Amino acid sequence: MKKKLTLAALGMLVYLLSGAQSINITSLLKEMSDRSRLARFAQPPYQSLQASSYNRASITRDAAGWFADSDGTGFIREENIKGKKEWVVMEHDGPGAITKMWAPYFYYGGLDDLVGPDINIYLDGSSTPVISENYFKLITGNGSVPPPFAQKTARAGDCYFPIPFAKSCKITFNKKPFYNIINYRAYNIGTLVKTFTKEDLKAAYPLMNQAAGSLLSSFTTTTGSAIVKTGTIDFGKDLEINVKNSGAVSQLEIWLNPDEIEQHPELLRSVVLSGKFDNEETVWVPLGDFFGSGNALNPFQTFTRTVNASGQLLCTWIMPFKQSATLTLKNLAKTSIHIEKFAVTKSVFKWDANTMHFHANWRSDDLVQGSTFSDWNFIDIKGRGVIVGDQWTTLNPDYGWWGEGDEKIYVDNAWEKKFPTHFGTGTEDYYGWAGGENPTKDDHFSHPFLSNIAVGSATAKRSGVRGFNICTRVRALDAIPFNKRLVFDMEASPGVDIRNPWDFLAYSSVVFWYAIPGATHNRPALASQAAKPIITLKEIDDLAVTIKKNQHAVPGAIEAQNVKMLFSSEKIKAAEERPTEGVHVSYWNRDNHLLITSTGAAESVSFFITEQFRPATIKLQLTKKQSYAIVQFYVNGIKVGDPVDLSGTENVTTALLDLGLHDPLNHEMVVKMEFVGKSNNNKTSSFDAAIDYLRIIAE
Repeated sequence: MKKKLTLAALGMLVYLLSGAQSINITSLLKEMSDRSRLARFAQPPYQSLQASSYNRASITRDAAGWFADSDGTGFIREENIKGKKEWVVMEHDGPGAITKMWAPYFYYGGLDDLVGPDINIYLDGSSTPVISENYFKLITGNGSVPPPFAQKTARAGDCYFPIPFAKSCKITFNKKPFYNIINYRAYNIGTLVKTFTKEDLKAAYPLMNQAAGSLLSSFTTTTGSAIVKTGTIDFGKDLEINVKNSGAVSQLEIWLNPDEIEQHPELLRSVVLSGKFDNEETVWVPLGDFFGSGNALNPFQTFTRTVNASGQLLCTWIMPFKQSATLTLKNLAKTSIHIEKFAVTKSVFKWDANTMHFHANWRSDDLVQGSTFSDWNFIDIKGRGVIVGDQWTTLNPDYGWWGEGDEKIYVDNAWEKKFPTHFGTGTEDYYGWAGGENPTKDDHFSHPFLSNIAVGSATAKRSGVRGFNICTRVRALDAIPFNKRLVFDMEASPGVDIRNPWDFLAYSSVVFWYAIPGATHNRPALASQAAKPIITLKEIDDLAVTIKKNQHAVPGAIEAQNVKMLFSSEKIKAAEERPTEGVHVSYWNRDNHLLITSTGAAESVSFFITEQFRPATIKLQLTKKQSYAIVQFYVNGIKVGDPVDLSGTENVTTALLDLGLHDPLNHEMVVKMEFVGKSNNNKTSSFDAAIDYLRIIAE
C-alpha cells in the first residue's frame, strides 16, 4: 500500500510541478482528438473504470454464475429523490470524468419500447442534475450532445462527450435499468478538475467542431516527411522501410491491388506487418488482420485505421521511437504480392520518461465449441502501458447470433482478486451496438471509435451472420492505463442458437497498446499460423458433419447442466451423470443428463434461460426411472399442467414434456421444477429427478 501511495504521490507531484492547468472540457476535447497523447503515459494519472448492468450472479472467477447471461438488470441501488424513484447505475467519490456512455435504444419489452428512461447526472453532491434528459436521445446524437460525439450505431447509441467532475458523480435512471455501460476516469485525490456545467457545453461547440474535424479525418493532421517504396514481394522476401533518429511514425499507408487480393485472399493473412522500434519488435500482425480484413478487403474508417475498396490501407496511430524504427512487410505465402505503395511518414516527437512504444499483437484462429463456456484471452501484458484498441474476428457457421460473451478486463491487482476492473454485458455491447434481433448486413457502421466492419459473408444464401463477423474498438479518453499487468478476456459464450456440440466458432483477435519499453506479453509472432490460409466455413461445416455421425445430439437442445440454476436450499444437489455399463441411453443428448437429488419434498431447482426476446414454446427432455419422484413445473412463476410422475421401469427411458408457449419475463424464461411426492412403488429415501435438455422454440 505504501508503494502505491508513493507512486500516486510522485505522479501527482510531477503533475503539479509541471504547472498543468485544471482538467476541463477544453483539455479533454483536445486530448480526445490528439493521437499523440495516447503515446505518452497519462499525466495526471488516472484509473479507467466501468459501471455496467452485468448480471450480479457473477461474483468471482471460476465460481458458479461466472457466465451468467441476461446482463440487463444489474444496478447499484434504488433511491427516492424528491419524492420520485430513481435507480443508481454509477457513482464515484473523488475527481474524475465520464468518458463513454452506451445503451441499446430499446427497453424492456424489446423493440416495442423505443422511448426508454431519462438519465440524471449529479455532480459534486448537488441535488440538481447537470444533465436530465432522455437517455436514448442523448446517446444517439438527438439530445444535447451532437454527432460525432454521440451517434447511433445498430440498435444502440454511444456518447463520447467528456463530462468532468471535481468531487463526485452519481448517475441515475428514472426507470428500472436495462442494458447499459458507463466508462469513466478516476483521478487521484488532489487532481485539479473543473466540474462540467451546461454553460460549458454551449461554450465548447466551436472546439467540438474543430475536434470533430480531426476525429473524422482518415489522414493524420501532423506534418512530416514520407519514405515511399513499391515493388513485388516474393515468397519468403520482405519490403522494408528504415527510419533513423528520434521521432515518431505518424502515418503508415499501404496500397494493394484489389483484383489481386480478390484472386488471392490468402495474401491478407500470409503477408505480415512487422514493426521494430529501437530494436524491439512490438508489432507482428498479418496485414489483413491489422486492418480488419483477414478474409477480404473490408472498407471501414475509424480515428486510427482506414480501408477502402480501392486498396488503400491507412494507419494513423502514433508510433514513437528514441533512435530508430523499421516497418516491414513479410510475405509468408507461396504467391507473390505487388505492393503499389508502402509509405511511412516520420514526424517530430520528443522522447521523454512517459513516452511509450506502440504494440499490436495477434491471436490466431481458434476453434471453440458452441456448447463450451470459457474466457477467451486476447492478451496478458506485464509492464506499464495503456490499451488503446482491439479487434475481434469471429467465423460463424450459423445464421443465428454468435456473441453473448462479456468483456472481462483485469487491471493491475484485479486478476489476483478474481474479479475484473471492467465487466461488460455482451460482445456487441462492448463494440458499441446491440442485439434485440438477428443482425444483418444493414448493421455495418463506421464511427471514429467504433466500427462493425463485417456482418456475415457476402456469399451467404440469406441475410444474417453466417460467415465472418468483425468488430473493432478504438480508445481515446476511455483508454485503459495499467502499472503492472493487464489481462483482457472475452467470454466465449455463443448465442442460444449456437449451443450444440457440433457448432464451432472460430475466433481471432488483435490488440493495440502502448507500453514503456520492457513490457512483456503472451502473444508472440505466429509465423506458421500466418502462413496458412484463414479458416473457412467449409472446414467448420465438415467438422460438424463428423461430430454428428459419432455422437447422438438433438438440434437446438440446451444441455441442462449448461443452464444457470438456482436451488431452493442446500438440501438439493445436481450433478452431471453419464451411463453405467449396460444401461440404455441412446436418447440422452450427448450421452449424459443432469441428476437432481433432494432430501425431501417442497424443494425445487430453477433454470434460467436468458436472452429471450420473443414468445417461445418450452420443451423438456426428462428421464424416467423407478426410483424417481413426482415433480411439478412452473414457468416464470406460473404453475404449468399437473404433476409429472417420473417413476418407470428399471431401464432408463425418456419422456418429452411440452410446457407450452410463454412470454419471456425480463428477457428470461425461468423453468422451476418442484418435488411434490413419490409414487407408491418408490421406496427410496431421497427425491430424485433428471433432466436431459431444454428446447426453447421461439415464434
